[in-house]
Amino acid sequence: MRTLRERVAEQYPAPLAAVLDSPDAIAQLGNVDRTRAAAL
Repeated sequence: MRTLRERVAEQYPAPLAAVLDSPDAIAQLGNVDRTRAAAL
């Protein structure tokens, strides 16, 4: 069984990952530093 902290750490970045993994984002942005993008 995973802890709440582990589940939140897995689920929190999911919406941003979905956007950055889209074909449009990859075409326009290329490789993005996700840590930096999340901080902005």
